[in-house]
Amino acid sequence: MNLKYLSYLEPVYGSFLLSYFINILNDKGDKALLEMHLYKFFVFLKIKWRDNPFLVFFESIEKARPTLIIAFKQKISRNKKTILIVPTQINLNKQYKNVIKWLKLGLIFQLNKNDYFVKLFLELINLYIHNRSFILDKKIENYKLIVQNKFNKHY
Repeated sequence: MNLKYLSYLEPVYGSFLLSYFINILNDKGDKALLEMHLYKFFVFLKIKWRDNPFLVFFESIEKARPTLIIAFKQKISRNKKTILIVPTQINLNKQYKNVIKWLKLGLIFQLNKNDYFVKLFLELINLYIHNRSFILDKKIENYKLIVQNKFNKHY
């Protein structure tokens, strides 16, 4: 993971992914509030399903993780500039970062902080159980663009 976002290791589960998740979603320095809501969500999952809540969280993030992304590359030939849309593979850090940013983008219009956290965890539950979410829609949209432009893959 990127060291910019990893100032600490998450204390309860010892996961880099959870600390990365908390640091990216942290907008205004409410790290303690976000951790409190995250642990409440994990306790709720533990009581409701009797399953490891970290595995539920991890599997829901893994389902929406993109492996390819579209990059714009410039090709210059004989004083002509053309911009190609080329699918490229991304590393694991960027994959997790994209999923968390897509999750944040889907919830950015929530006004109330409590509703924000409820919507955030409902997105994760919908992704885990029902396989439908805003994040998954973004992943599918990304792959549709890649399939449309796969003739540029030889670049």
